[in-house]
Amino acid sequence: MVYRNRFPGGRLKALTFSYDDGVQQDLRLLQIFHTYHMKATFNLNAGLMEKDKPWYLDDLLIQRLPFEKIKEYYQDFEVASHTLTHPRLDLLSSAGIWLELARDKVNLEHAMDCPIKGIAYPFGVYNYETIECLKELGIIYGRTTQSTGNFLPPEDFYQWHPTCHHNDRKLMRLADDFLNLNYADTYQIFYVWGHSYEFDSQHNWKRIENFCKKMQDHHDIWYATNVEICQYILDSRKLITSPGGGMVINPTETDIWISDENEQAICIPAKKQISVFTEDV
Repeated sequence: MVYRNRFPGGRLKALTFSYDDGVQQDLRLLQIFHTYHMKATFNLNAGLMEKDKPWYLDDLLIQRLPFEKIKEYYQDFEVASHTLTHPRLDLLSSAGIWLELARDKVNLEHAMDCPIKGIAYPFGVYNYETIECLKELGIIYGRTTQSTGNFLPPEDFYQWHPTCHHNDRKLMRLADDFLNLNYADTYQIFYVWGHSYEFDSQHNWKRIENFCKKMQDHHDIWYATNVEICQYILDSRKLITSPGGGMVINPTETDIWISDENEQAICIPAKKQISVFTEDV
């Protein structure tokens, strides 16, 4: 049997967002995400938030949120790392990379009271040493700033390239393509990233609100955080198919969904195996 990967409930599609720096404009963005039932990941620099140091983008004053409030503000979303102080990781020594990653992770875990398992690379840059440190720290994905313009899941989650930035001129066309997608060999992910202060600097809050309104409450879309999607796909890649193809074994703690050649959704429960023969052979 040949099966196709699917998200929970047999869904083909997932939508996720990723926003960096932990700034005041996140509060307005969080309200929009709540209104339209979106899920998202926010990538924070604990060292900079604790110092609460503002900066200017042209004439726009950008202020970080108070670090002691992040659990309250982001409680319904994922918090991920953006390093402690936002350096270019490819310019640091191995020890410097480790300190930036480990200290941010520890501080965020203390504030959020949960594991931190993802990162958005500052300036979108990383190197071999960065990825090795992430693996040692138990971080399972790293988001870049390189847009793909497509919905394919990454082969390597330490090089997770998003679909597009929210200011991409093709955003709404991609939204239409995604909504009209009703068949694929594997699951599809629409991944939007950016910085919430850009909505103030570009005067285009309506852009993200219109996008969320268009994408809300579709039964065939899984609305999920970055880590939920990453963990689910990593677990789904552990499925074992018997030599004859008629038995699928799920060794993970996660219920995994697939579809058969007739597009029939099938759930393989955690720690179970099921027969998926559709006819005698």
